Amino acid sequence: MHKRRFVCGVALAPLASRWAGAQPSMKTFRVGFLSNFPALPAAGRLWEGFIQALQQQGFVEGKNVSFELRNAEGMTERLPALAADLVRVGVDVIVVGGSAAGPGVRAAMDATRTIPIVMAGIADPVGQGFVANLARPGGNITGIADFFAELEPKRLELLKTAVPGAVRVTRLIAPLQLEGGRLAENEDEWMSRAAGTLGVRLSSVLLSSPDGFEKAMAAIVGDRPHALLVSSVPLFYRLRKEIADFAIAQRLPTVSSPREMASAGILLSYGSDLIHNSVKAGVLVGKILNGAKAGDLAIEQPDKFEIVINLNTAKALGLTLPRALIIQANELIT
Repeated sequence: MHKRRFVCGVALAPLASRWAGAQPSMKTFRVGFLSNFPALPAAGRLWEGFIQALQQQGFVEGKNVSFELRNAEGMTERLPALAADLVRVGVDVIVVGGSAAGPGVRAAMDATRTIPIVMAGIADPVGQGFVANLARPGGNITGIADFFAELEPKRLELLKTAVPGAVRVTRLIAPLQLEGGRLAENEDEWMSRAAGTLGVRLSSVLLSSPDGFEKAMAAIVGDRPHALLVSSVPLFYRLRKEIADFAIAQRLPTVSSPREMASAGILLSYGSDLIHNSVKAGVLVGKILNGAKAGDLAIEQPDKFEIVINLNTAKALGLTLPRALIIQANELIT
């Protein structure tokens, strides 16, 4: 019996070897990330939502998907080289994240016209020329649109609600918002209209780089505003703690986005729910890894928004916030 088993096993071994070799090996997909935000612990909550969305579609890190992360740390000039590197290592999808991610998307599109690109939050993708329309973007690109500029009037309204006596408001803006095109033009029009409705006189201070921080803050002091509106761009996200400390020291109620700005000490933030957007991005990436063409997937738009109020900052500023505003908040930081 033992001999018979041995002989049989030897006879079948070549067949078993050929059968095993014929089995399709499970492909490990590589997902590249291109970001202009500094690496932050806060990104963990966004990553978790993205990962869960992928897992629900059958993609598990360490099993059939891996990740290549490239971060420009707020230095926009690094984006083209980082995008080219993702193409070089052979990723299957490139995810571009971060508010005002236009330079990242441009860098990715310049680097490849074949690898799918998923925009994880981008202001006015049609106006910026990235896609033909939201329903059928075409080419190798899809993603999540966001309303960074469109929400600025609402942030001004919330600021006015928090500080009804605010007549002079200074906006801290970045060069990114001064680029030509429909987005910049519309933002100025929207803000002028909102300011007129709210009885607010708006002025602007430009901050181009961390090196210009002190000069920009001095210019804000020179404006003698009653409140401060900080635009949602990567540079200001990077400097959020410094901006929050300045605003508290100058007793300036301040509004911005996203949520992490309020966590850093800004009085309040208002914007789309970034965790929800991350889940949406994960769903799109999963569809692409399962064979869908990026250009056939409609650009999605955020449908969940959040108000976050830092009550510690309100106390430091000596503000008693209206109850109506407190009730609207999705989160109160204490």
